Amino acid sequence: MTIVDFGRKVKKKYPVYEDIDDFELGVQVLKKYPVYRDLIDKEEISKIETPIDILPFIVGPEIKKPP
Repeated sequence: MTIVDFGRKVKKKYPVYEDIDDFELGVQVLKKYPVYRDLIDKEEISKIETPIDILPFIVGPEIKKPP
């Protein structure tokens, strides 16, 4: 599924988001609820990930910010 398709699916269930772009809504929901990333094609996920986005998944949540 693409991010746009995912955004449309969210809108269908929650019409309150009708004014938000499908892609943007899909991105925001995926960022807030990463468990849904498994529904999205891997090529699509690469459109929204930056190295800093995936860092917690690589090294875990124990990342400490530099002083």
